[in-house]
Amino acid sequence: MAIFRNVNMNFWTDTRIVDDYTPEDRYFMLYALTNSYTNIIGCYEISIKQMSNDLGYTKDVIESLITRFNNFHKTIEYDFKTKELFVKNWSKYNWSVSPKLDQPLYKAICKIKSNKFHDELAKIYNDRETVEDSLYIPYRYSSDTTNSNRNSNSYRNSNRNSIHSDDTLSVSYKSSELEKRFEALWKQYPKKVGKPKALTAYKKAIKSGVTDEVISQGIEDYKKYLAANTWQSPANGQTWFMNERWNDDNNVSMTPQVPERQEYKDMNLPF
Repeated sequence: MAIFRNVNMNFWTDTRIVDDYTPEDRYFMLYALTNSYTNIIGCYEISIKQMSNDLGYTKDVIESLITRFNNFHKTIEYDFKTKELFVKNWSKYNWSVSPKLDQPLYKAICKIKSNKFHDELAKIYNDRETVEDSLYIPYRYSSDTTNSNRNSNSYRNSNRNSIHSDDTLSVSYKSSELEKRFEALWKQYPKKVGKPKALTAYKKAIKSGVTDEVISQGIEDYKKYLAANTWQSPANGQTWFMNERWNDDNNVSMTPQVPERQEYKDMNLPF
């Protein structure tokens, strides 16, 4: 826990705060950003009674403020079951792009009790470009995190005690599994140059939602294109994967496009 929290001066000039926040709203928001329970992810355990004692408000007033921030401002949510408060825009202003932050974020997110808050933060975290596949956080829900009608029986069990526990890492995103899947695609590709960078590009694509089937089909379409255009050399594997060439439209022309040669007799030559 930090001994102090910085608040950007823009807080006082933000148009939403100036126009929509009452004095009580501003007081509560500053408290949510700076109280002694805050942490690196902006999602922390705190009871209604603790907030009531700190702020000098009754419990009813605290609950009314939470409802207002959840339904109107949409910047703070509270899980009454797990007693966790979530500042939804915390990451925007407090997370740097440094890869050194990935592991502390991973540890903190895996400790969240609320499945809803866990998945919302996991999505933000997994979208960081610096996150390695070994630190990818699987969602606890089987469906998309934006779906409000989730079945509570579809939660994924995870062990929060160790950042390298098998239960907290999705099998499909483990390094060994991804590398095996990549090997199958690499065998398909016609020019095997730059494998390490190609593998890195592949892992990034998988994290973004691209499937092996899409990449495999892209390779096959590209090979057909090369067969029909024999004058063109295949791109290095590294280049193909890094530029996500499986998105190319290789069916635009499947006929040879060899440059036409002009007959000598048609040329105006000096000999």
